[in-house]
Amino acid sequence: MRYIILLTSRDALYGYPDIVAKSLVAALLVSNDVRRDTTFTILLEDRAIHFMGRGIRQLRADERSAFGIVEKALRSRKRSPHPGVAVEPVQDQAKYVRGFPKPRLLASSPSSILAVPTPPFTLVVPWKSQARVPVDGITGALKYPHHTIVIAQWLADVVSEGRKPW
Repeated sequence: MRYIILLTSRDALYGYPDIVAKSLVAALLVSNDVRRDTTFTILLEDRAIHFMGRGIRQLRADERSAFGIVEKALRSRKRSPHPGVAVEPVQDQAKYVRGFPKPRLLASSPSSILAVPTPPFTLVVPWKSQARVPVDGITGALKYPHHTIVIAQWLADVVSEGRKPW
């Protein structure tokens, strides 16, 4: 299983809906199919929104419909506002992240993204967030979270297939 956590703020989420939608699509879609082995989580200050590849429905590659699913989850008071989507309250972001298997943080430095482990793993991508989540294995990230997620997924695919990335 692969877990990808976008650690962000509500302001960034609404300020840059295209980036959030691209991150969701990058995490869960591959060649017009859904990655059944991946869960994408948007971790905000007070809640976590999980998008589970094995159960999500009607996720398309276009940003408008992808962000529509995110927005529906944010506005709903239900724990499961859409098929394959779950919302839960969060008290402590750092403690929450440590509950995932092998958490690996991608900080905002331009070094070594090659440290993405083979599945199962958790990729934490901080983006426009003030939260400080102490996690082992700090590696580099690209400027935008969806770029980081695409490359991490590709590397994990290549490594899990026994191929060399370069």
